Amino acid sequence: MWEKDDFTDGLLVSHVEFLTGSDPDEKYAEVVQQINSIRDQLPEDILSLNMTRWAVSNVEILQIALVSDSASYETLEEEADILKKRLEKISGIKQVETHAIPVREVRVAIDLEKLTQMHIPLQQVF
Repeated sequence: MWEKDDFTDGLLVSHVEFLTGSDPDEKYAEVVQQINSIRDQLPEDILSLNMTRWAVSNVEILQIALVSDSASYETLEEEADILKKRLEKISGIKQVETHAIPVREVRVAIDLEKLTQMHIPLQQVF
């Protein structure tokens, strides 16, 4: 799973897995209770003891990419939004996210010489 070099000195990560068919809420409560029962027995130089609950239901099970040689990013974004709304209506879907839509930006190249010739102040362009 992890190599020793994935972590730094002074860090310990433990994983607890529950058997299929057990009540995950009940088992998690048991683990938390056991850890809390030994907190005051731990050495004083332990700075923190954090617990993070993770569930299989938090795993992505589907990724969809909308790709086109001719459609604009705006069109793809609109289609992605339509698809997202349709997927969110499906029973059992926990979350739908859209990523990788480029931020729109406009670049303006100003020809100062031409502005001067046309008597247009730079502030007016801004």
